[in-house]
Amino acid sequence: MAKSKSRWSPPNLDYKPGETDTQYFIRLAKMSDQRMIRIEEMEGLRGKPADPKYEGAYKFAYNRALEMMEDGQIRFNQKIPKPGTFEWRERVNEMQRFLKSPTSTKSGIQMIQKATDSINRKYGTNFKWHEFASFIESGDFDKLKQQYGSDVILKAMGKIQSAQKKIKKGLEEHAESMKRTPADDVAEEIMKSKKHLEFKRNMTRSEKENIKKQLRDL
Repeated sequence: MAKSKSRWSPPNLDYKPGETDTQYFIRLAKMSDQRMIRIEEMEGLRGKPADPKYEGAYKFAYNRALEMMEDGQIRFNQKIPKPGTFEWRERVNEMQRFLKSPTSTKSGIQMIQKATDSINRKYGTNFKWHEFASFIESGDFDKLKQQYGSDVILKAMGKIQSAQKKIKKGLEEHAESMKRTPADDVAEEIMKSKKHLEFKRNMTRSEKENIKKQLRDL
């Protein structure tokens, strides 16, 4: 029997029975560092080929994790602040936020990819998973969802993206038209409306002179 794919769900980050603050910090730090290593593997940063399905994974939870760290650090489990201090609580909050982010795991990214594909089919959008992930993880989606509901938001996003495509097409057409000069338009119009003013084989001298005169009169 084939093993079903694991589905992403937020991890339980409660203290374990009898666990001290220092032990809790170290456990979160090790979990966080393991996830960072997996993201590096997905992006081809650890000697293995990158997986194109997860391109851009480092731009989200991983990148924010690096921003949380002190200068020069690339792992959480390097310096343990004194338990109970402001620095300790801040670091714990940072690790909890990282571990609860869907983009910190492969299964979380797969979940976002599946949701994005479903949204694109239903609402006529063409989002990439990382574009939708950026909207979700910014917190804006949740704020709008509370006020309007997710269905209204996604329909609006579909209309906006459709309008953007039309605007882009209009700009491209305008840019193409700007490459033309008035002389180009005049020449094209002449070719359309003055087909009879073409030199043909076996024309008499007077016929050629007549065409030259009409061309000068244009």
